[in-house]
Amino acid sequence: HSKNSSAKNVTFSVNGSQKSYCESLLKGENSTAENYFAILGKEKECIDLTVNSVHNAKRTSSKTHSKACLWDSSDAVFRGGIIVTKKGSQSVSSLYGNALLVGDNAKAHEVPLLDIKNNDVQAAHGASAGKIDVEDLFYVESRGLLEDEAKKLFSLAFLNPVLEKSFNP
Repeated sequence: HSKNSSAKNVTFSVNGSQKSYCESLLKGENSTAENYFAILGKEKECIDLTVNSVHNAKRTSSKTHSKACLWDSSDAVFRGGIIVTKKGSQSVSSLYGNALLVGDNAKAHEVPLLDIKNNDVQAAHGASAGKIDVEDLFYVESRGLLEDEAKKLFSLAFLNPVLEKSFNP
């Protein structure tokens, strides 16, 4: 990215096992990058995603957020990196990976990496994986939805923050 440039990437992963790599190289002062991923895994699919944001200039910023909704026995790996070089002073970066384990045998692996060579930065990261709350599922089912329909509703709600990014420039 050149000086004062910005880039936004919204990716939907819904078709089978795959391995993906995305890198944002922020080499212009005041450049920004946003990377959002919505992943839907089903059956025995394996999704492997690696995303790096490299800050190599002053006052750069990046946001990376991956949300995986995993059904059946699907498996997802999210490797996210924030890399700040010595030139990356006053950079701000965030990295989040979240997984909703819908299937009884679904698995998620969140692997954050922070490689920071400059002390004058702000970097945040977080990861979570969990199942649909049993009481929430019961509540929705008591309103007339079948269990599978209720799980689809929760899945869409979970992925919605990333889906909305595709509609907002």
